[in-house]
Amino acid sequence: NALGFLANVLECDEYKVDLAAELSTRASRRAPTATGDQEMSAAAVAEAAGVLGGFFTAERCRGLLDFCVHTLLPLRAPDLEEWADDAEGFHLTQLSLGADESPRAAAEKLVHALVSSSPGGRQSSGGTGSDLAPLLAHLVTGGEAAAQLTAAAALE
Repeated sequence: NALGFLANVLECDEYKVDLAAELSTRASRRAPTATGDQEMSAAAVAEAAGVLGGFFTAERCRGLLDFCVHTLLPLRAPDLEEWADDAEGFHLTQLSLGADESPRAAAEKLVHALVSSSPGGRQSSGGTGSDLAPLLAHLVTGGEAAAQLTAAAALE
């Protein structure tokens, strides 16, 4: 659930600096919260964006991406066996799982959120968005990913 939470935070429009700029032209905006709609001021949005920028540093984003790609996303032996028995069924099952049902689905959601975050959309975002796309490409085309592809090919 922690990975899903991080992804949701990254994707939340209410925490973006762009919203703070929009609010600078008007007093506030209503935003949905767990306790109902609340008024948000430009200062509150800017403060939230600053906190996120401090948390989602370049180093932390690279670490999260690396953890997802090397630890949570690789298929394990039981996954490969299930895939070999029924590739389409395995794929459909994986697609149907939500981030709260599967660590792999949560990792996919977080990787998407990290890579699709706009670098200019947060103060001090440092390592999100397009900065991570080349790293993701490197992680999935080298080393362990290549070995996994070789292992999958051997099963055919």
